[in-house]
Amino acid sequence: MGLLVIGFGLIGAGLIGQRRANCISSMDKLIAVYDINLTNSELAAKSNHAVVVGDYKEILNNPEIGAVCVATPHDSLARIGMEVLNSGKHLILEKPGAIQLSELVALKELSTLNSKSLRVGYNHRYHPSIMKLKQILTTSDHGGIIYLRARYGHGGRLGYEKEWRMNKSISGGGELIDQGSHLIDLSNFLVGNSSLKFADLNTFFWASDVEDNAFLLLENSSGIKSYLHVSCTEWKNLFSMEVYCRKSKFEITGLGGSYGIEKLTEFLMPPEMGPPERIDHEFHGADASWIMETKDFINEITNREVISTNIDDAIATFSVIDSAYNWGKQ
Repeated sequence: MGLLVIGFGLIGAGLIGQRRANCISSMDKLIAVYDINLTNSELAAKSNHAVVVGDYKEILNNPEIGAVCVATPHDSLARIGMEVLNSGKHLILEKPGAIQLSELVALKELSTLNSKSLRVGYNHRYHPSIMKLKQILTTSDHGGIIYLRARYGHGGRLGYEKEWRMNKSISGGGELIDQGSHLIDLSNFLVGNSSLKFADLNTFFWASDVEDNAFLLLENSSGIKSYLHVSCTEWKNLFSMEVYCRKSKFEITGLGGSYGIEKLTEFLMPPEMGPPERIDHEFHGADASWIMETKDFINEITNREVISTNIDDAIATFSVIDSAYNWGKQ
């Protein structure tokens, strides 16, 4: 039995939309699915006991549906999201939620006006290694964070430069707005919201008008710096995050699947310094971050305790993205 008997609609049933559909059905009722690709719609609907609709406005007009997940390409996220909120339904948008910062701000204003829950799906916050590290940083005496360093990358595939994610008019950018949005969000989550201090965007390999590598330097109000690199020329999928503190270091590697076993390692410095004590945590099994995020969204709708994230977090992340795309243009 789910946390609440609430009807959901899904707009956009590609790879990510399918994941969202499965998460919704594991807790509550997915009523209707729409995708411009009928095969995608039918697959998501059949496996989750929902119906296929021929126009997403049928989802907006259905009184049995109280919340909608939108997982379309970036250029239509905000536009459809505005329609969802105007229809009086709660909304979860796939990241990055928009292709312009002003669109996210407008979505927030509309959700407040209509008293509806709104969030952008940054599921990485719910990975067990990230949640464990957040707990340690919040509750242990680590001497204070000095800086964060993180890398996130994949290798693309044949024809990748022709896909919509490499088409600026649809995606809003390249690797920065794609995987980079996750790294920025995680940095903000762990060390506090930060502003951009330096950006270097490059197209090293793919024949595209958007970046395939992005190097960022962020800094929060306390002077803690985050050094971030995202890439789609990594070839072997990689996730690596290190948080350096005065008394310890924490390292996360892998996200499961092709990124390798998800691990969190604590390196605890003794008072006399020298070799640190090492504590290893490994997280096996299926990726539950999507389900945890969906559960958290339902908790928000039903005024229960929420673990993490809101629309302000998404705006903070996009503010960095916006600054990076405008770096050097001032």
